[in-house]
Amino acid sequence: MVVQQKIKDIIYQNIVNNEENDDLTVYAFTNENINGYLEQLDLDYSFKTLAIGSSGDHFFNLLLNNIKKIDLIDINPLSSLYIEIRKAMIKIGDLEDYKLLLKYSFKYIGCELEIEEKIWNLIINYIDNKYKLVVKEIFNYYYCLQNVYHKKVTLLQVLTKDYYYDWEELLFYNKYIRSEKDFWNLKEKLDKIEINYRLGNIFNILEKNKYDLVLVSNALEYTINHSMDDVYKRFKNLRNSITYKGIILASYIYNFKDVINEYSNYPICGTDVSYREILREELIWVDNYNRNKDAVLVLRK
Repeated sequence: MVVQQKIKDIIYQNIVNNEENDDLTVYAFTNENINGYLEQLDLDYSFKTLAIGSSGDHFFNLLLNNIKKIDLIDINPLSSLYIEIRKAMIKIGDLEDYKLLLKYSFKYIGCELEIEEKIWNLIINYIDNKYKLVVKEIFNYYYCLQNVYHKKVTLLQVLTKDYYYDWEELLFYNKYIRSEKDFWNLKEKLDKIEINYRLGNIFNILEKNKYDLVLVSNALEYTINHSMDDVYKRFKNLRNSITYKGIILASYIYNFKDVINEYSNYPICGTDVSYREILREELIWVDNYNRNKDAVLVLRK
């Protein structure tokens, strides 16, 4: 009930007051090369994994890489509902159908409520029963406001941060939309898994020796203090939560090297990682869409 009211508040503030709420809206898609770093790991289907919920792209890429035991956690209560909506959109049809749904939902600048209502009725048909009534209530609330205010925005534009949406960029970062085969593979896996959602701060998790793999994404960049001592404290619980051979993908670092192979961005406290020793630190290098190099900070037991 609390989540529904928060979502309704986001909708009201956007449509009626023309105000956006970056604290409660969720990222629409990844801007990490998730598949790029997953391909460099020696993944095992039996891995117990904890990942940031966010847009769901970490989950989708893990699932396509045959990881079946996945817990998702996010501090934003909207994340789990958004992931369920994206799951439903994937289940509706083939890859081209999915592409069209995304294009309408995130790039359409008009306001044709009849079309949007048909799309959401379709989405609701594919939503898991546990979430059907919630999603229907949210869309009905949005629909009633739009009938009065006619703002040129879609519901998913209201609920997400979609400023970087670009289909070619999504193709670069996500394996599951690169081919019809991969897309249908994901669809089949989605039918066989039940997601365990957790609401909270990933740095507060303490599950002794439970996880083989933890994906923190760039959550560290949203913390207040980036001192070395603070970094150690933040990861103390997560280190205790991984198995003896487990790894933590602790921070995704954007544009770490530029096209001429010079450092352009330093993670944590503005320091080049090569001059620090934090918990046996290492990096995974991946290409980014802008032809620079991103990096993933890896921490071990």
